[in-house]
Amino acid sequence: MIVEAFSALGGAYIKIFKWIFKHTFYLVYLFFKWTVKKTAAFFVFIGKGMGGFFKKVFFEIKRFFSEIRLSAKENSDKHFNERVKLFFLSIKEAFHPHPGFRVRFWVNTFMPVCAFAVMILFFAALSNLTLGLKVTLNGRDVGTVSNENDFKQARISALSRLPEDADVSDGSTKYSFSLVTRDKITDSETLTQNILSAYSDKTVNACGVYINDEFLCSLDSSDTFSRVAREVLNDNIKKYNYDTTNTEVSFSDDVKYITGLYPNDDTRWSAEKFKKYLESDKSEEKKYTAADGDNLETISKKTGISQKVIKNLNSSVDFDNLKAGTVLTIKNAEPNVSVKAVKTYVSSVKIPFETIRQSDSSLDIGTVRTIVTGSEGQDLVSYTDTYIDGVQVSSKKEIVRLNVKNAVNGLVRIGTNSKNISTSGSTSGTAGTVYRTVATYGFSSVISSASPRLYKSQGGSFIWPAPDNCYRLSRGFSSSHKGIDIISSNGGSCAGRPIVAVADGVVVTVTKHWSWGNYVQVDHGDGVVTGYAHALDGSFKVNVGDYVRAGQQLSSIGTTGNSTGYHLHFEVWIDGERVDPMPYLQ
Repeated sequence: MIVEAFSALGGAYIKIFKWIFKHTFYLVYLFFKWTVKKTAAFFVFIGKGMGGFFKKVFFEIKRFFSEIRLSAKENSDKHFNERVKLFFLSIKEAFHPHPGFRVRFWVNTFMPVCAFAVMILFFAALSNLTLGLKVTLNGRDVGTVSNENDFKQARISALSRLPEDADVSDGSTKYSFSLVTRDKITDSETLTQNILSAYSDKTVNACGVYINDEFLCSLDSSDTFSRVAREVLNDNIKKYNYDTTNTEVSFSDDVKYITGLYPNDDTRWSAEKFKKYLESDKSEEKKYTAADGDNLETISKKTGISQKVIKNLNSSVDFDNLKAGTVLTIKNAEPNVSVKAVKTYVSSVKIPFETIRQSDSSLDIGTVRTIVTGSEGQDLVSYTDTYIDGVQVSSKKEIVRLNVKNAVNGLVRIGTNSKNISTSGSTSGTAGTVYRTVATYGFSSVISSASPRLYKSQGGSFIWPAPDNCYRLSRGFSSSHKGIDIISSNGGSCAGRPIVAVADGVVVTVTKHWSWGNYVQVDHGDGVVTGYAHALDGSFKVNVGDYVRAGQQLSSIGTTGNSTGYHLHFEVWIDGERVDPMPYLQ
């Protein structure tokens, strides 16, 4: 019998579902058929040309008012009341010969527009709908959620606020689907509050305190929470003598509050109880008594605590003269809630400079000439020291670095001209002294074996100035274009790719030019200078006076100055004249 009853019930449900599906599908079909038909009519109307439509309407309006004026003129000799009556009668009669003013005409014209607008509004409303899960707990509607997990998470949060003996049976939990707008989905905190109300009538509006997302207690208001927290932090500042002008003090643990419904039981604390908890310890302080022969290293090995921590905990103890019997703190009492202090301070840091040594064939061997005197730069660095419960846990952590003065590299030129130097005789004479001088300045490591004046085919040393897949020329050297323009090899963009020095040299120009844009020049000696134009804003990697090696990045490819796209304009100057760079690069 039970099986037959369930079978009959199932059959009835199937019939009902088929009937609903059939009629719903038919209604949707009719709606879309009507909408498509009217929309098609609207576009056909547009296709016929709006010009003819407006021309016809204007003509009909002109005829309409013309006939009204004619009627008014013909009845001008009649009594005023009769003229008014005839005037309105003429308006009524004027509608009959003018199909442009018939209601049917306007309805047929603008109905597709209305249908299209209705369809847009329908889909807009449909996109804002969602399938929600309505939850009822102990006969109370607690909210609508997107899925069952949202309710379970809110229930766990609610249970954490209830006493252990509270009746939390969820046998009466019921779910039902409903189509709702998205703004009707209940947020997690409201859902938690509603669940609390459903489980217990003994709830009150209060301020719930959470430590690391774990519920601790409830207070009468958020003002009480703020006042107690401020008092505890101020007590910590006084205890460890922090300088409040440059030290930020806060709870190391995540301490927060959420206002809402909470049980009116022993989890509801007074301000005094809450403050006592924050200032209490959950573990005791540990001590160690030094024995004969103990020092910082042996104590660290015995206790398993780092020397730095032991030293920080006992800052007043002289560990170099540690006496037996000295009582040391090896671990502070661990509080229920830790307090963190972050001290910020600024320090000046010197930036060293280098002395660049350059050969000069115009100077005799042994001659050393200072061109630029080097000077140190300066950075202002912001550091932080962090303390937790009075113990330093990190020191001198760099936060911000501000350059206030650039280092200026020194430049000296060392003579290499040996024509006027006699090399005969003892090596302890002039020639021997010269060679020792060259060795002293280390110039053998920077003198190029190939002159920068030589073409590549003759053993020149230039490398390509844009080596990151930018090898194609968009414009070559000519009488009106004194350089070459280099772009990407594969049709992409060279934006931001490196510009490098083609040979060793000294940076002599770093500037922004009206035509070249961001521009760098490098002097390679022997009357050879190279120029690199249109660099990206903020991409300079060198300063005037810097010594650079071949392949060292100078800046990045940009499109500054008189430029129509990302590219490198490269120039070669020989004895003050610009020449075609390609023989030096190929």
